[in-house]
Amino acid sequence: FLDGFSLPYDLVTGNHDLEGLDEFDTDEGNLQAWMDCFEKDKPYFAKQIGERTLLIGLSTVRFRDSPHSSHECHADDEQLEWFDTIVEEHTHEDGWRICVF
Repeated sequence: FLDGFSLPYDLVTGNHDLEGLDEFDTDEGNLQAWMDCFEKDKPYFAKQIGERTLLIGLSTVRFRDSPHSSHECHADDEQLEWFDTIVEEHTHEDGWRICVF
């Protein structure tokens, strides 16, 4: 469907992407199926979209295992460590702008 727009795109997950309760027993299995479907190695991304402008997409990776509500968003430690590294490598002092979704 998205390929029909002929524009570059990338994807992140939200809680509705992990609601396959009848199909998957775990969030991990559900997330892996989502990544397989869209041929992604990780559920997050960073893309340079302009001169010294970076777009970062973070994904929620927890639905069934959320302690409070299935509608909360949760980026895991691996994703947050990756995010910290990206921010450290693309500093404001070097003229970088970072947009996070």
